[in-house]
Amino acid sequence: MYNNTEHTVTKFTPRYLLEGKQLEILPPELEPIFSGENLEKDREIAFLNTIKSHNSNKERFDKNRKILELKVGDQVYVENGNKLNRKKLEELRIGPYKVLKRISKSIYEIDTGHKKPESNKFHITKLSPVAGVN
Repeated sequence: MYNNTEHTVTKFTPRYLLEGKQLEILPPELEPIFSGENLEKDREIAFLNTIKSHNSNKERFDKNRKILELKVGDQVYVENGNKLNRKKLEELRIGPYKVLKRISKSIYEIDTGHKKPESNKFHITKLSPVAGVN
């Protein structure tokens, strides 16, 4: 029944957008109003509705987001592996470690002592700055 239910974002049923067909199970007065004559136009409307919904969700997410920027030499804690595979009393974060290099806006190289260079690269979401230390 999912493919025949009007989607909250696009305002059209997936079946209609994909096949151009409507399932006739509701009385005509309860049927959603789709032109059906211009499927391409309806697909364009659905696409614009999707873009509008995406932008609205992005604004809501970015509203309370704090952008963390680290400098070379800053001290950080690193998230300790997978939360599901962690033992009960293991530390949530390990460190502190020193930031060696900023590779991109979101990737940093950290001095963790690993021999493999790829093991020293972390996404910003896995790092927490040490409070009160410069």
